[in-house]
Amino acid sequence: MLLGDTLLESFTPEEIEVVFAHEVGHHVYRHLIQSVVLGVVIATVGFKLVDIVLKSLSGTLGFDGITDPAAMPLVLLTLTVFGFVLAPMQNAISRHHEFQCDRYALKRTGLKDAFRSAFAKLARMNKSDPDPNPWVVWLFYDHPPIRERLAVADE
Repeated sequence: MLLGDTLLESFTPEEIEVVFAHEVGHHVYRHLIQSVVLGVVIATVGFKLVDIVLKSLSGTLGFDGITDPAAMPLVLLTLTVFGFVLAPMQNAISRHHEFQCDRYALKRTGLKDAFRSAFAKLARMNKSDPDPNPWVVWLFYDHPPIRERLAVADE
């Protein structure tokens, strides 16, 4: 999240404090570094998978080799399927990070009401579904649904 004009114009100082504390939590828990490392690992595995698929299918599909431009659709298909298979895991990690930062913000600020109102406002601004199907969350959500986030304030 960017701490920008919309935040300054639409949120109270206490709500800004909670949102800022949440973002500081990402720094404290080193989420950016973890995400970069995970991204490098996933990219490396993905490109190795592409190498294996191309080497095993290039003769069968009539490609001259892995450098044949005609193999590009197979490269893209392989990476797309690989990304789709990994998306639930990556989203679960991201949701876990968000929950960590929600708890961090609540612990550091103690502003439960400001937390609730700030994240409710963010959900409205982003037109979030307040009660999405669990399968949709599992497959596509990289942030927890708003009901689950607000429940953190009640813990």
